[in-house]
Amino acid sequence: KAIENLYNRKAPSLGGFLEERAQQYGVTGLGITDQPKLDLGNYSRRSVRVTLPVVEIRPLIEMLAEIENSSYPVAIELIQMTGGRMRTGYSVKLAVNAYDRESAAR
Repeated sequence: KAIENLYNRKAPSLGGFLEERAQQYGVTGLGITDQPKLDLGNYSRRSVRVTLPVVEIRPLIEMLAEIENSSYPVAIELIQMTGGRMRTGYSVKLAVNAYDRESAAR
């Protein structure tokens, strides 16, 4: 039932959704690239790739937790990080998906 209810609320535009979350935690410099929509039976998957040139770990983790715990059917598919220790932050690549139910809501 909880999973059914999750799909009753359509996820917003991923680019805007991610920019709002990033701004909330002071993460700047997002590069967002839309990926082709994929049909999966009664569902479809919207996807974006995100690059962050340099970000500190704490705001990044807080932003990722906010995305993953949102009330929308959104999931982080990929996190790739390089850098750290002697640098001021990490270079990060993300893949984020949103899932939409194509059939009429019950």
